[in-house]
Amino acid sequence: KALGLEETRYLFDEARKFGLHIQAYCEGKVWCETENEEVIFYSRKGQLPYEIHKDVPGELTLPTHKVLLISFEEEKLRDFQKLHASWEFGRVQSVFSSREFLEYSPLGVSKGNAIERFAGLLGFDLADTIAIGDEQNDISMIMKAGLGVCMANGLESIKQIADYVTTADNNEGGVAEVLERFVLGGF
Repeated sequence: KALGLEETRYLFDEARKFGLHIQAYCEGKVWCETENEEVIFYSRKGQLPYEIHKDVPGELTLPTHKVLLISFEEEKLRDFQKLHASWEFGRVQSVFSSREFLEYSPLGVSKGNAIERFAGLLGFDLADTIAIGDEQNDISMIMKAGLGVCMANGLESIKQIADYVTTADNNEGGVAEVLERFVLGGF
């Protein structure tokens, strides 16, 4: 699934009005309209190259699967999301993937649907899967997996729905903890 050009254009226009950095994804790269600390931060964190384009929605050569707004002021992103909730309803969906990142994607696209589809393609029962996450965009995956795990440094709301919360965080061996306890030690 991909975002429609109309939705992509709208989000870029609105983000510009808010003074928020926004980017799309095309040909394995981040496409944005200005080089700033937000895209540099994202590029380093995600190890993705970026390109500057004068008009991203007008220059996209392929549909984009999501657009991402970035701000180091979480409240600006929350305000943007709230203000555009009625436009979003039934058209696209938004989710935070960190305090700095607000993602917009097509309806029905989620990590939960991805794990379900992936398990089906491999012939696994969902009960035999493990999902590990720490942010809002991981909720659907954690809820669908046979074992839903939240990292020790994950959001409190994620910890509440997880079957297991690690003692180590995602920077200090949390995934290894899950593998040792539930895969190598017997599920």
